[in-house]
Amino acid sequence: MTVFREFLKRTLKPWLIRSGLPLTRNMQYDRQAWLIMRRIIHDGDNCLDIGCHKGEFSDWMLACSPKGIHSGFEPIPELQTKLKAKYGQQMRIFPYALGKAPGKACFSWVKNAPAYSGLRRRNYSVEAPEIIEIEVEVKRLDDLVGKEIPEKIRLIKIDVEGGELDVIAGGASLIESCKPYILFEFGLGSAEYYDARPEAMFDLLSSLGLSIYTLGGFLKNELALSLTEFCKHFQDGSEYYFLACTNRN
Repeated sequence: MTVFREFLKRTLKPWLIRSGLPLTRNMQYDRQAWLIMRRIIHDGDNCLDIGCHKGEFSDWMLACSPKGIHSGFEPIPELQTKLKAKYGQQMRIFPYALGKAPGKACFSWVKNAPAYSGLRRRNYSVEAPEIIEIEVEVKRLDDLVGKEIPEKIRLIKIDVEGGELDVIAGGASLIESCKPYILFEFGLGSAEYYDARPEAMFDLLSSLGLSIYTLGGFLKNELALSLTEFCKHFQDGSEYYFLACTNRN
C-alpha cells in the first residue's frame, strides 16, 4: 500500500496540479504557486528552495529557468542524498538549516512525516510521530551571498515549519538589495513555536520594500494585504501560504 501511495503521489499529483483539478487545499496552493512561477520566472533567473523536501518546487524552478543557478536547502540527510542523486549538477543542494543566527542546532526530524520536521518541535498532524533529534548547521542566508549562492535572486520559496520569519531576518540584506519574490508558508500550528507573530512578519517584509499577497489574490491582480487582513488570515487559518513582492498597487 505504501509503495502504491508513493506511486500515485509521483504520477497523479503533478498531473492534477497542472490540469487545474487539485483535490486538496495544499494541492490548490501548489497549483497557484506553479502558475505564479510560470508568470514571474524567466530563463536565466536564479531561485532558492528553502526546505526542499522531495524537490517539487525545485522541479518547477528548473522547468521555468533551466539556465539559472538554483540552490536548495535541506538538512535531513536522507532527503539530501535523494535530492543530490536526483539533480546532479542541475541544482546545488546544501545541508544547512537557515535562520537568523549561525551555529549548531538540534533539528527534529519526523521520520514518518518528514514534511513536519524543523528546528523546533510542534504539534504534528500524524499519529505516533517518530522523532529523531539530529545536529545540524544553521546558516544565515546573507552570509552565503556571493560565496555559495548568487547575489541576484528572482524567487525564494520558504517552507520550514514555522521558522520562516527567522529565515527572512537572516537574509534581510539580500532581500532588500534584489527584491525577490518570496513564496512562504506562515500560520498557526507552527509559527507560534518560534514566537513568530504576523505583525512581526508584516513589519519586516514592509521594511524590506515588500508587500504581502495571497496566492490567489496575486493571480487575480488584487490589492496587497493590509496588516489587519494578514493577521486575520494568520489567526483563523483562512490562508497560510503567501507571496511577498514589491507593491504593484
